[in-house]
Amino acid sequence: MNNKPKYEKIKEFLIANIENGTYQPDEQIPSEKAIAKEFKVSRETVRKALDKLVFEGYLYRIQGLGTFVSPIKGSSSSPMQEKNKIGVVLPISHEYLSFEILAGIEKAYHNTEYEPFVQFIDSNSAITKLKMKYILSSNPKGYIILPTKELVEDEIFKRLLKKEVPMVFVDKTVNNIRKPLVQSDNYLGAYNLTKELIQNSTVKSTMFFSEEDFSISSVKERYNGMSDACKEHNIPVYSEIVGKNEMDRAIDKCLKYHVDTIFCCNDIVAVSTLTALQVRGLSVPEKVKLYGFDDRPIAQSIFPNLTTVRQPLRNMGEVAAKYLVSIIQGENNSEDFKITLPVELVWRDSTGQKIK
Repeated sequence: MNNKPKYEKIKEFLIANIENGTYQPDEQIPSEKAIAKEFKVSRETVRKALDKLVFEGYLYRIQGLGTFVSPIKGSSSSPMQEKNKIGVVLPISHEYLSFEILAGIEKAYHNTEYEPFVQFIDSNSAITKLKMKYILSSNPKGYIILPTKELVEDEIFKRLLKKEVPMVFVDKTVNNIRKPLVQSDNYLGAYNLTKELIQNSTVKSTMFFSEEDFSISSVKERYNGMSDACKEHNIPVYSEIVGKNEMDRAIDKCLKYHVDTIFCCNDIVAVSTLTALQVRGLSVPEKVKLYGFDDRPIAQSIFPNLTTVRQPLRNMGEVAAKYLVSIIQGENNSEDFKITLPVELVWRDSTGQKIK
């Protein structure tokens, strides 16, 4: 008699369909509701199975869209060949950035002796600790990491930093940790977009919004780029951290200082800002010009479409992967090494008149 828990049966079913190619890499699996109906179980049971598959790396989730097959676990129906493992640690909270960077890493290692071993982390410290133990157990030759504040506070990660293990950060560094870094040109992207906006429209007072503080290198660089462009034209610059439930207070500050232009550190913050402005009856771009950074797909889905800065995310992943190999092979070993890739300004309706 089969006494396996129902969620285990669902797990086995999904793993079999991933390994035999029924569900392809990056393909969306059926909804929780559909799986629950097929197996005649509750959605809670289905969710338990999916949670375990996400933890084990078979699946990943994108908030608001659904659950998808991991490009690593779903890449082949045959057992993994013995290759040199590369530990890849990416935050699920940065889902678009993480998966674009991962695509670049996979491209770099395709048909090579190296193979990415990916773990997605979140803000839960217990889960982060388990993921770090799991990735260490694979004995990787080196690491590619998109760091977060939660990760750098993890004790396992702190111990790993002290060892002479080949490691490359991608997109940013945190708390000025010195490791080779591959990033986009955060400063110049923010500086050039702000400067051209000032030169081609009326800007009287500006605000910088971020959900993270200046301990994150990309946040600090983007703020500095925007701020320097404003200072050249004697335009006041203010800044606010817009964490959970803090957007209303930030909008109040904008009104107090007669802010007519808001630069958001990333497109997700810009979308939240747009909604808050519209709720207050402040139309974009008529009353407030708004722009972001990243050029995520949502930037073209909102109204008005978002002016932003496009990052070369896949290229960042590819360059980081190749540079890590050069460290492993003893060709490079400088903790201060930094590769900064060019960005592209993308002008849309949220700043008014399209400049380019």
